[in-house]
Amino acid sequence: MGIFVLLDEFLINKFQKLSDWLTKLIGVGGVNYKLAYFTLTSYVVVDIFADFIRGFQWFNVIGVAITLWIGIMYKNLYDMKERIEDQVAESKAVDGMSRDIIWRLLRLGFVMFFPVIGIMLLFQTPGKDITYDYYVYHSARVISDYCFAISLYFFACHKLPPCRGKAREWLESFGHSPAEAKVQD
Repeated sequence: MGIFVLLDEFLINKFQKLSDWLTKLIGVGGVNYKLAYFTLTSYVVVDIFADFIRGFQWFNVIGVAITLWIGIMYKNLYDMKERIEDQVAESKAVDGMSRDIIWRLLRLGFVMFFPVIGIMLLFQTPGKDITYDYYVYHSARVISDYCFAISLYFFACHKLPPCRGKAREWLESFGHSPAEAKVQD
């Protein structure tokens, strides 16, 4: 289990560095949650797209409902953790929610296990009775798994407070008029 914990911590640290870099670049606090929301929304959209590729079946309608429920549930979890981080001064203290073994297994499952199954299915020849685009369906499933994993890793990060971003300073520098040079006669 130790190698999985090390791999998970390594990935969390990489996502934390990316989140911190983006916060310092654009100056918006909580970039990790905004990226987690975006990738969670991408997961929901791509997963529903994959369900619609297979055609209208009751199993797919149930799959769409479950995907929407997962999206709403995780959005509420992300909001709850963001509110907790806003209330707690030292947010990097103890984070039991995202460092728990169940969260680690869920993240690693969506990084390694589920996409690998989808990738292996991409290399198989579809059966004669398949009426949908087999390769697009499994490609969409792999993409949705990675979107969900990225969302979970940004969720495990801690947010930085808003700051004056480098990009904002650079854009604001265009609004200043240049000083006139004094010429001696």
